[in-house]
Amino acid sequence: MKEQIVGFKTFLQEQKVIGLAIGVVIGAGAGEMVKSLVDSIINPLIGLFLGLFSNAASNLAALSLTIRTSTFAYGAFLSSLITFLIVCFVVYFIVKKILKE
Repeated sequence: MKEQIVGFKTFLQEQKVIGLAIGVVIGAGAGEMVKSLVDSIINPLIGLFLGLFSNAASNLAALSLTIRTSTFAYGAFLSSLITFLIVCFVVYFIVKKILKE
């Protein structure tokens, strides 16, 4: 049993699993911050620039299209897409900076 514990500890150290776990946790936190930024600031600005001044439509995420009984929430999709692109942009520059050094 002691041999398995030592082997597991060695595995964690050699494979940098703890660093990976820390990266995942920090990445999740950063993703939440970007989502908050997009939902709270970027989407309302885009809504204003599109000329959507009513209370319900001033937020991009609230936009939808209803055809008969089906509602297509394309604003929520656009909001998720913007969040995804910002996260990709940040990750790209972080990786580029790390690989450059």
